[in-house]
Amino acid sequence: MVNLSVPRLYFFFWFGMIGAITPFVPLFYRELGMRAGEIGILSSISGVTALLCAPVWAAVADSLRIERKLVSLGMVAFAGLYLFMSQAGSFSVVLVINVLLAALPPIGSINDGAVLTALGSRRGLYGTLRMWGSLGYSIAALAVGLLVAATSLQAAFVAFMGMWVGAFICALRLPAVAVERARLRSGSAALVRNPRLLFFLIAAFLMSVGGTCIYGYRALYMQDLGLGTDVLGLSDAISASIEIPVMFASAAIIARLEAKGAILLAMLMFASCGALQLAFPNIGGVLVANAIRGIGFGLWLPSGVLLVQSLAPKSLVATAQSLLSLAGFTLSSLVGSAAAGFMYQALGPARLYETGIALVAAGALVMHLGVRALYVSDARANPG
Repeated sequence: MVNLSVPRLYFFFWFGMIGAITPFVPLFYRELGMRAGEIGILSSISGVTALLCAPVWAAVADSLRIERKLVSLGMVAFAGLYLFMSQAGSFSVVLVINVLLAALPPIGSINDGAVLTALGSRRGLYGTLRMWGSLGYSIAALAVGLLVAATSLQAAFVAFMGMWVGAFICALRLPAVAVERARLRSGSAALVRNPRLLFFLIAAFLMSVGGTCIYGYRALYMQDLGLGTDVLGLSDAISASIEIPVMFASAAIIARLEAKGAILLAMLMFASCGALQLAFPNIGGVLVANAIRGIGFGLWLPSGVLLVQSLAPKSLVATAQSLLSLAGFTLSSLVGSAAAGFMYQALGPARLYETGIALVAAGALVMHLGVRALYVSDARANPG
C-alpha cells in the first residue's frame, strides 16, 4: 500500500461522515415550508456561486501556497454556517447561507488533489483510499437516520457538529503536499485541442444532470412514499457500504474493463437506479435502487479520475481534474437542480426519473462514440 499519512485517511473517513447529513437537508427545507422548486433554486444558485468563486480560490492557492490553511478556514466557516442554518426560519436566510457555503474553499477537491499527487504513478489506487470516505458516510447515514426518526431534524445538525470535530482535528494534522494548481486559460486551450477529453466532459455533464433527476430528490420522494428518515438513512448506508468493496476493487476492475468500460458500466447502474424506482415505488424498490447506485458511484469516481488523467497532457492534469469537477458537479448542479425541482413539483417523480434515464443514456452514447477505448496503465498498479 502506498505510504499515505493516517490523518489524511482519517480525514477521508470523517469528511465522508459529514456528507451523510446532506440527504436530510432537503427535509429540513420542506419543514420550513419550501416546495421542491424552491429547493432546486437553492442548489442552482449555490452552483453559480461555486463557479464564480473557484477561480478566486485557485488564485489564492497559487500565490500564497496555503492549501492546509484553506482547508482549516473552510472547515471553521462550514461549521459556523451550518449552525446558522439550523436556526434559519425563512427562504431568504437559507438562500444567503447556501451562497456563503458555496463560496467556501473546495475542501474535498483540495484533499483529493493532494492524495493524487502523493500517489504519483500509482493513481490507480485512488479508489482503494477513497473508500474510507464511503465507510464514514455509511456509518453516519444509518446513525443519523435513526437519530432523526427518534427525535427531530434538528438532531442532524447536532450530529454534524460531533463529526465536524473529528474532521477538523484531522485537517489540522494533514501533511503538506505540493499540488499542481489548475490553470483555467491553458486548460480551456487544451480542451479545444483534445476532442476525446471534450466528449468525456460532455458525457460526464449529461450523466450528472441525469443523476440529479434520478436521486437528487430521493429524500422528498421517500417522504412522499410515507417512508421515514430511518429508511432514508438505511438506504444511503446500503449505497455507501456497497461503494466500499467496489472502490477497493476499482484498480482491478479498471485494468480489466479499461476506464471507459468502467464508466459505461457505472452509467448503466445509474440508469437502472431510476428504472427500479419507476417500476417499484415502494421501500423495496428504493433500497435495491440505492444498492445499485452504490455500485455505480463506486465505479464512476475512480474511473473518471483516471480517464481524465490519461486523456490530459501531463502538465495539465490538475487543470483537467478541475474541468471534470466543473462539468460533473458544479455545472450539472447549476443546470439540473432547479429544473429537476420544478419538474418534481409540477409533473411528479415518474416523469423526473424518465428524464434522468434519458439523460444518462445520452451521456453513455456520447461517451461510447466520442471517447475511444483507452488503456489506463496506472490501473495495473499492484495494491500490495
